[in-house]
Amino acid sequence: MKNTVQLLKIMKQEHRMMFYTLLATQLRAGLVPARALAELERMTRLPSQMRALAKAGSQAAREGRAEIDGMADSGLLPPGEIAVLRIADRYDQLQEAFDELVERREEDQGFLVKVIAPNAYFLMVASVATMFIWQAEDFLADLQVFGSGPNSLMDLSAVMKVWLAPVLAGCAGLCALIFAGMRTWTGPVRRILWVFDTQARLRFGILFTDLAAMMSRRGAADIEILETLSSVHGDSRYLRFHARKALEALQGKGAPWEDVLGRGLLLPEHAELLRGLVPGSDLRRYPEGYRSIGQVQRVILDQLYGRMQAVLRIALLLLIFWLLISMIQGMYSIMGSTQSIGF
Repeated sequence: MKNTVQLLKIMKQEHRMMFYTLLATQLRAGLVPARALAELERMTRLPSQMRALAKAGSQAAREGRAEIDGMADSGLLPPGEIAVLRIADRYDQLQEAFDELVERREEDQGFLVKVIAPNAYFLMVASVATMFIWQAEDFLADLQVFGSGPNSLMDLSAVMKVWLAPVLAGCAGLCALIFAGMRTWTGPVRRILWVFDTQARLRFGILFTDLAAMMSRRGAADIEILETLSSVHGDSRYLRFHARKALEALQGKGAPWEDVLGRGLLLPEHAELLRGLVPGSDLRRYPEGYRSIGQVQRVILDQLYGRMQAVLRIALLLLIFWLLISMIQGMYSIMGSTQSIGF
């Protein structure tokens, strides 16, 4: 019950992203976090929760505590984002962390925005055609009585009334299974996720490279990066599992860093690319290497979303074409039957 109340208190995502964007802008302008929060607190036109969050952070600074501690105590931010900000504060990378959280939100919406949204019109047309056929059996039943023979439209309508709801329920269950599998499955079973496994691993790779770039700029070692990854993104069983396996390989077997990353935290080809970007494991080159790998992964993810969008559009167009042909054939059959009996 307590956890439910805490979740209800968390500020809406749109307001959190606006808050992070404002803070990142102020930090880029040279303000220290305490001054930036105090400025936001005085902006009366901001939503009340944003001002309350700014007040909590600036009040903590006035008490000699870290601003992030005050923001965490407010209960307005989710634990995962608080964890990212704590790490960023430790390494003096708050501006980068705020920018990263905003970018991550856009990436989290990537599938909806880049695959589903461009096909919204075709989804709507397919839905309208489906509902028309669903009702066809009812409004064509009287005409069927007046001597028309078998009608494919009415037959399809009858089939839909029996199977459409179970099929939609099955699709919803499959989507839920895929979503859960992307975050939790760790073994060969992930192969059944097909293209969604690649999508998830690219997104996990982006999370890792963003965190590693931020920490390595301040001299964090490999083991520290892995331990932080496990704590910051602990809600993903996949990341926790591979961070733990990577730690075991580093500490127990002394495996090369890039080989360790290629076993789950990065795709093998991206781990090999990192090896090429950081010749001789030069620690000074790692921040830029991580950043470059992150950009490569973002480009590949966008290309993957583009292919998924095209496949979905083709599937919807074929479905719409089939539904329209079924409707035309059925209506033509009804019209021919009614004319033959004098209507």
